Amino acid sequence: MINVSEEVKAKLNSDYCKKDFSLVINHSAVGVEGIYDSIKITQQIMSDRAEFIGCMSSSLEIKVSSGSISKSDYTGAPVSLTMRVYMDDGTMSEYIPLFSGYVDSCEKTADGKWQQFVCYDLLAYMGDKEIYNTYKKAFKEIGSPLTVSQLRTYIVEQGLKIQQQAVILPNDDVKIKKRLRRKNMTALELMKHICQANGVYGYINDAGAFAYKVLSSSGEITTIPYYRELTYSHSVINPIKKGMTFRTNNNDAGVHVDWSEYQKYVTADWDDSSTDHYIVDPDDEDVTESAYIIQGNYIAYKLNASKKKVMLANIMRSVGNNITFRTYRAKCNGLPYLECGDRIQFATDDGNFIGPFVITKRTLEGSQIMTDTYECEINTDYDVEDEAGTTTISTDGNYVSDISGSNLPPEVSDSAQVANILNDTEVMVVVSWDEATGILETTSKTIKLETDDTPAIEGT
Repeated sequence: MINVSEEVKAKLNSDYCKKDFSLVINHSAVGVEGIYDSIKITQQIMSDRAEFIGCMSSSLEIKVSSGSISKSDYTGAPVSLTMRVYMDDGTMSEYIPLFSGYVDSCEKTADGKWQQFVCYDLLAYMGDKEIYNTYKKAFKEIGSPLTVSQLRTYIVEQGLKIQQQAVILPNDDVKIKKRLRRKNMTALELMKHICQANGVYGYINDAGAFAYKVLSSSGEITTIPYYRELTYSHSVINPIKKGMTFRTNNNDAGVHVDWSEYQKYVTADWDDSSTDHYIVDPDDEDVTESAYIIQGNYIAYKLNASKKKVMLANIMRSVGNNITFRTYRAKCNGLPYLECGDRIQFATDDGNFIGPFVITKRTLEGSQIMTDTYECEINTDYDVEDEAGTTTISTDGNYVSDISGSNLPPEVSDSAQVANILNDTEVMVVVSWDEATGILETTSKTIKLETDDTPAIEGT
């Protein structure tokens, strides 16, 4: 959530909120008196699978009057959009960032009066950026082993040349050696693995910095007092209810931690030569079937089993065992201070609340009359056609988070596209409410994707 005052939040939630916008294209301010209600911003951190990865591109569409902008080819030019609010006492609020990225296309409308801009954030342009040399350089300049925190900071700031959100991730202190030899490895690919190994969502925030969203069951829930439309499912999905597992591939039993034991795994030193400090369980090797499997992760590659268990426990402490997702779609006044990954609930006339819901996709539209649409769509259907093949549901109880590429919007040029995220199997705990009987029923469902694509790590 973007930090704004409670007064600004109340003003944005009200029926009338006059706004002022600042649009900058190619480092030059653009007169925005002619944009009217043409702003459309789409942001997303998750598709229809309840994974903790993110790294999906957001977009801005905006139509500017031809008289407000000079004639030029703006393709590839940097663009930023901010807004502020007129308060009741006549003062202006602080600027609220709406978008930061680059122009993908700019076309004149048929009547010649408007320029239609389509822009994407940096994630759409880092998919093709090979980062292996920067990865090697990090170990040379910082030293080996280095921490995950040092690696992600070096990749973002030295490799991508952008700012990074200041945050401490659950497994930032993990020490790793230079073990990957993926010479065609991209920045987006590596950052997705770093996010996956920490149970967080990676994204470019509205200020243009690489940021991390830690979704926690004990985190803040924002109450939205008014809404225009709300549809939602009573089915609730908890993808990590049965614990977590690291494994290399489908044939690897992996290492598992469940909720009855996760608190015992702690460590004092992540150095490979050190001894891990955790309470030994005599039944440690009796691994139960996992609910959430992290497969083929680069950060966990070649770490010993005890270290992987500590990493899993760190993620579980951060997230909590009551993280739930449910399908919904809500439309309300434009609330640009909310971000994807935030949890929200809606107030009812009788003083109760509907929710909580996770914002996994949002569409902010308009200008003076601005609306927000929040969504989360979790796939629990049978025999659903997917880009990776046909999905079917069984009852095996495994949810496999298996990264094999990025998930950029199809509008991005072919040179910036890489394959979608492919999951071998997904497992979800589904809680369903029977309206007739008022009984909650819990079931486990597994979605299996039929695909021959598997992530490859050279040298395994």
